[in-house]
Amino acid sequence: MALKYEAREVTHGIERGFYAGIIQNEQGDYSFDKPKTFTGARAANVETSQENTTYYADNQTHIVLSSAKTTTGSVTLYQITKDFLVNHLGKEIDKNGALLDTGKYKNFVFGYVTLVDNENGEQTEELHIFYNTKAAAYAKSASTDEDSVSPLELEIPLTMSPSQFVKNKEGKAVTDITLRKTKENAAIFANIFDTVYVPQFWG
Repeated sequence: MALKYEAREVTHGIERGFYAGIIQNEQGDYSFDKPKTFTGARAANVETSQENTTYYADNQTHIVLSSAKTTTGSVTLYQITKDFLVNHLGKEIDKNGALLDTGKYKNFVFGYVTLVDNENGEQTEELHIFYNTKAAAYAKSASTDEDSVSPLELEIPLTMSPSQFVKNKEGKAVTDITLRKTKENAAIFANIFDTVYVPQFWG
């Protein structure tokens, strides 16, 4: 009997990268700013790790316990907006436009879209959102131009944590979601820069 596979597919590219500030009012309620674009996004790399620890008793495995998940990564850009620098990358701006390293690193929502192609020539999109992201200082370098110009790439380290605002139907904090585009949810993809999508449930 021949094996039956699902349609073969690959995921590639990065587009419509965005970020949104996280707001907490005096009552402690959370909301999101309107998403803003990451212009010049080159790459996004995200890795979630979780360690298992084995405990032994009676000369055998007694139990295996899993640690909390840790999600880290980076976004690589050709340029960084002043808004992102000031609100999320620890910069202040003086009256002449100089960037000082005395600002704050505020948490934010980070998201982007990838493309998915299958062997039948069909293409769709996937939306990736991380609801509680913190950036760290990025490395800077400069080198002389030679025969060709190589644009400077800026890689910003990221740490993603569970969100106290976005939760599943049992009330568990959500770190990230992945949503594949369909005819039924296409409006979500059309409105990426209007509002931050949060999980929705029946009932």
